[in-house]
Amino acid sequence: MKATLTLLSALLLAPLAALHAADFVLVAKDTPPAPIVVPKDAPPGTREAAMTLADYLGKICGKKPAVMNGEPSPMPDRAIWVGFQPALRPLFPKADFEFQHPEETLIVGTDRHVAITGRDRITDGKQLEHGTSNAVFTFIEKDLGVRWLWPGALGTEIPMREQIAIAPFERRFHPPFRFRRLWPRSPAEWYRAQRLLDHSLRFEAGHGFTDWWEKYHEQHPDYFALRSDGTRTPENWGGAPKAEAVKLCESNPAVAEQWLSNAVQAFQVDPTRVMLSASPNDGAGFCYCDKCRAMDHPDGPPIFGHPALTDRMVKFWNVLARGLGERLPGREAWVGAYAYSAYRTPPVAQKLEPNIAVGYVGHFPLAGEETRRAEREQWLAWSRQAKAMVYRPNLFHYSGGFLGLPCVALRKTAEDFRFLAEHGCIGIEVDTLPQCWGTQGVQYYLMAQLAYDPMQDAGALLSDYYSRGFGAAAMDVAAYFAELEKAHDAVLERIKHSSGWAREATQVYLDVYTKEVLTRAETHLLAAEAKVAAGDAVHRQRVEFIRTGFDATKLQIEILRTMKQVRTTGGKDAAAIRHADELCQARDALYKRYNGLACRSAPWYIEGRRLADYVSPPNAAMRQGTYKGPDTAPDMKGRD
Repeated sequence: MKATLTLLSALLLAPLAALHAADFVLVAKDTPPAPIVVPKDAPPGTREAAMTLADYLGKICGKKPAVMNGEPSPMPDRAIWVGFQPALRPLFPKADFEFQHPEETLIVGTDRHVAITGRDRITDGKQLEHGTSNAVFTFIEKDLGVRWLWPGALGTEIPMREQIAIAPFERRFHPPFRFRRLWPRSPAEWYRAQRLLDHSLRFEAGHGFTDWWEKYHEQHPDYFALRSDGTRTPENWGGAPKAEAVKLCESNPAVAEQWLSNAVQAFQVDPTRVMLSASPNDGAGFCYCDKCRAMDHPDGPPIFGHPALTDRMVKFWNVLARGLGERLPGREAWVGAYAYSAYRTPPVAQKLEPNIAVGYVGHFPLAGEETRRAEREQWLAWSRQAKAMVYRPNLFHYSGGFLGLPCVALRKTAEDFRFLAEHGCIGIEVDTLPQCWGTQGVQYYLMAQLAYDPMQDAGALLSDYYSRGFGAAAMDVAAYFAELEKAHDAVLERIKHSSGWAREATQVYLDVYTKEVLTRAETHLLAAEAKVAAGDAVHRQRVEFIRTGFDATKLQIEILRTMKQVRTTGGKDAAAIRHADELCQARDALYKRYNGLACRSAPWYIEGRRLADYVSPPNAAMRQGTYKGPDTAPDMKGRD
């Protein structure tokens, strides 16, 4: 890694003229920038991408090129062409401008021109493929050298130079994953630059019946699951029925008929629709009626004391899939379904209809080795049946992500994204990024890069990230995150991937993130700070950004330790309460830095996992010395 970083640094510091023996000079000290030419009828995404390219060229060299609409007359003797138009064919006689693959891109350069193009598909007024836009951001990244390390100006690395020259070349690409989402997709600028915002597959397999109770329970109570108490009502969540978590009676033919009626209408209203979800709602409460239980395979692996429900669900989905084919002949129409919760394991006997797309909800790469191996085996079993597979993991819910802790699993991410690309995966949807860029940003960056091109050299990507982001401190920042990755691996080996286990996980964090571990990591951070102290201001500020995340991590661990003392003494340790107040104030002050971008915790997560007594300031009962212990966790059976 050291050799790679040294080479990257040398390349970045060398004069551009020494890097390229190119005839096409986009811009130079005594040469005005080549204009950007956009087709007259270019879709809005292409036109916006061209304007973005012009902006970056202006930032790099101080000379912003003109953006020309339609084929110029007279033709410029040198130009950057964004999007296909017929004028490109004589300029690039050897290039093939026919695109055979979804989202395919072509970037080609001669001694006088560069064409940045891609497959742009528009149906019924909606742009469904944005090949040109993604090609533009690829050009900005790979050919102009811009990096989007994290959102905002501080995380955007723009090389400044007087000259930009490019040797003749041709580069084609189409992404293996046609569905790419890391939630939440904000700020949009970062996600678009990483080519995560504009993708071509409309995968829809989320919980598909969240409005059914409101719509149908009065006239069709038989649509809904028979609970163990003999009622057909929603299960209680947090002490109250939750309508959007209600389950269905899958054996009732009227349920399938209602879904199909709704589906046909949805497909007719939207000519661009290709899929509709049939995934059960979240939570527990699956149907106990005799007919539904008879749909389960007795040899299914036991889950919550009952055979897995996968065969039941596949039977139901197959009815829907066949019904879609009958009602919409000749139309691309898929049933979207999650492999999740009590129906995540592969079916024992049932085979999937060919128009069922499966979103497997797993936890790798942020999982221990045993879980990782088991889930990859499940993925392989599903992929042998399903014609379309999307990986939809819950990654940051279990190992401290929403408490701002440094969740980085870089080696596993590189291995697992490549595994998915090699075994039938056509999409990635990660739920949900905690947006802690100071502690987890390198993890987000690697996932984003590999989501677009999972076959990239992850080691080179990370070396580039550290070198471009931190200059002279690159090696030390890399060593800092390597130390934290080892610690996080230790956390993952002890974590249970269950929503109801969050409070127990806090003890794992205390056991792993010891003073010795944090000191070893901080040693590298101190070395990084020393190397940038008198150097480039941006590199110094970026190390300070990482420092903010580390200091918040240290405080969060100390808060967990101190609040444990407060709880175990029933709030009678006044010194512990005062110390917890001080620690929480210091941590929350760090959260406010960089507008919360470096590190934060998620109030919704703390509330939902009943963690307030672990990471929040002491409550009234603690201050009065009458604390009786944490609240009992809600029944989370069936959740994943």
